[in-house]
Amino acid sequence: MVMSDNSPFSMSTMFNALQQIHLSNTRLKRLFNLMTSCEGVAQFKDLISTFDQSQLQMMASLLTSDSDYFMEVVRNKYGSRRVQKLLGVSVDVDALFYDAILQRFFDIMTDKYASYVAIRAVVVFDQVKKHVMYKHVLHYALDIARYQYGCVALNEVIIDADDPLYRNRLLDVVARNALFLSNDLWGNFVVQHCDRDRLMRLARSEIGNFVVLKALEVTQKMNRVDLFRDLVQKLMPLRHLLLRSHGSNIANILESCSIANSFCTMAPDNNPFSMSTMFNALQQIHLSNTRLKRLFNLMTSCEGVGQFKDLISTFDQSQLQMMASLLTSDSDYFMEVVSNKYGSRRVQKLLGISDDVDAFFYGAILQRFFDIMTDKYASYVAIRATVVFDQVKKHVMYKYLLHYALDIARIQYGCIALNEVLTDADDPLYRNRLLDVVARDALFLSNDLWGNFVVQHVLKLYDLRCTYRVAVSMGMVVVELLKCDGDRLMRLARSEFGNFVVLTALRVTQEMNRVDLFRDLVQKLMPLRHLLLRSHGNKIANVLETCSIATRYSN
Repeated sequence: MVMSDNSPFSMSTMFNALQQIHLSNTRLKRLFNLMTSCEGVAQFKDLISTFDQSQLQMMASLLTSDSDYFMEVVRNKYGSRRVQKLLGVSVDVDALFYDAILQRFFDIMTDKYASYVAIRAVVVFDQVKKHVMYKHVLHYALDIARYQYGCVALNEVIIDADDPLYRNRLLDVVARNALFLSNDLWGNFVVQHCDRDRLMRLARSEIGNFVVLKALEVTQKMNRVDLFRDLVQKLMPLRHLLLRSHGSNIANILESCSIANSFCTMAPDNNPFSMSTMFNALQQIHLSNTRLKRLFNLMTSCEGVGQFKDLISTFDQSQLQMMASLLTSDSDYFMEVVSNKYGSRRVQKLLGISDDVDAFFYGAILQRFFDIMTDKYASYVAIRATVVFDQVKKHVMYKYLLHYALDIARIQYGCIALNEVLTDADDPLYRNRLLDVVARDALFLSNDLWGNFVVQHVLKLYDLRCTYRVAVSMGMVVVELLKCDGDRLMRLARSEFGNFVVLTALRVTQEMNRVDLFRDLVQKLMPLRHLLLRSHGNKIANVLETCSIATRYSN
């Protein structure tokens, strides 16, 4: 059979397509060098000063044609500065950058240089775009605040926001979650004030305890007796709560002050920071550290299986509670245990023994929820907890899952853990809400290295649990694909990760006999068939070719 030149699969057509792809790649490489080269400042200025609106729009279109390419540009020191120069040039140019920023909003806001692009956009974009960006900031605020450069970016937005409504809402988010942020390495920089209850939690926290300890040490060295006394008086009622926490060193100072006060009645000249008092405090710290080291070895040693089983079989409730208390006394220590293959298994054995024991692990898991859910071994502790904890604790954990779902889905072991929860969750309300989150953000996740596995899992869940809600969620994913314009769907189907989602959608709708969805998807993809060959979407092209042959035979 002779193939006409009009055929989308003719040699001339394919040759022309390849030439176009080659030209496009060459232009993108040149543009990347122009945007990111440290020597290209003058060349960039000269170029954009001579460009008219259509040329600037073409430049913006090329820069935003691929989200990974755009991220590479704005993550570069010079790339970030030059993209900022292009913002606010015109409404059409801004529209292209607006879409690109929203597509990778979290990644941009938490990057050292890319974050300045988003901050600049909030200043120069029109009110409609600004408001959508503020909504994204509100949605991701707590997560952004906990990243090194994210907390800097968030502080900039809070200071410079020109919309009082959204600025106040951002301030409210930080105020309501001040305690949560105070416990974080970077989040504590976003928090400014705390009351007595917050002071206690701050003093017990991993990062905040250093601030309180420093305040005590400095006021003592400066001989500011008034400030030192007031701080000690405020902390003294909380002393027992600081033991076996990050605030143990603060508790030791308070203990020294307490001992000094009792000695003062007999020895007025006694120094509250005498060598003997400090020596006693150091002995207590040494004993505590020795116990923690022994417990760590018991929990994480590959040879300690028998010893661990024998030990917990002889322990009564108070001893098990003490064991759980020691394991969760420090969040870094707990993470080290559960991140270990054997430590994770042994902690899982301790879950569900009693409500008192569970209460310790519940608090520890929530404190490092995101880190635990995205770790290879620790994630199994959280999954086990959602099975054995009581309903109240389960529901709080599900709420945390809903909050972090999109971020967890985009990390290697996080996507596995999320899929486990989606399969096994016994609460239909929260399971359906999780399915909805994935379905609504199916396109966003489909383009991600790990997120696409979560979308595929939701599509395949119909085979595992044939419920109405799963069928609805599967349908929502396919509908989201159908809503894409041709160019966006083509990019998804050709992409390294998105092609699996499109392929799974075709297979599942066919296997489920959802003729309507399958037909609509095939019809939308058919005109793009020639673009899918010799790309990551070649298997989709084969499915479409099969459909095309079947249609010709049926005719």
